[in-house]
Amino acid sequence: IEAQLRLARGDLEGARSRFLDARRQQARLTTNETIILLDDWSRGLVAAGHASEALPIVEEGFRISDRVHNDRMTLRFVIRHARVLFALGRYREASEALARFDCLSRGRPGTPAEMRVEHQVLEARLLALAGDGVRAREALARCLDALRRHARRLDAGPLGYLALGALDGVRF
Repeated sequence: IEAQLRLARGDLEGARSRFLDARRQQARLTTNETIILLDDWSRGLVAAGHASEALPIVEEGFRISDRVHNDRMTLRFVIRHARVLFALGRYREASEALARFDCLSRGRPGTPAEMRVEHQVLEARLLALAGDGVRAREALARCLDALRRHARRLDAGPLGYLALGALDGVRF
């Protein structure tokens, strides 16, 4: 938590130091605790705009969660991988990561709506970059539909607003 706070304040070096301290203690962590550590750190790096630093963390988190068949975390790392690759301008690889997400989430009705929304936004951006405006608009329409479905299932109180606020990183 302290690393995330430092990262939010713009103290990348202090945050990295705290993360590396936690990594040194990794021998005492369970595999799932390691996955959670990598998830938290990579999410913070992506949110702070440090995509190049987040990439190896995301890839490691994906490898570990896939190896132990933690499907929910694997999906989380795959969609974050696509987002990081897109931010780095590696569009072909981002498209491949989205295809991997499709394969992993196919037949899984429990795939979180936030991930589906982010998938649709990334797909629309990739289509727009490829010059396919019609399909990009269709993808954005699907994204907005997914966002509406997600919002309808949320609590009408503060927790619902916080859940929608978490989608702030998904920019249309």
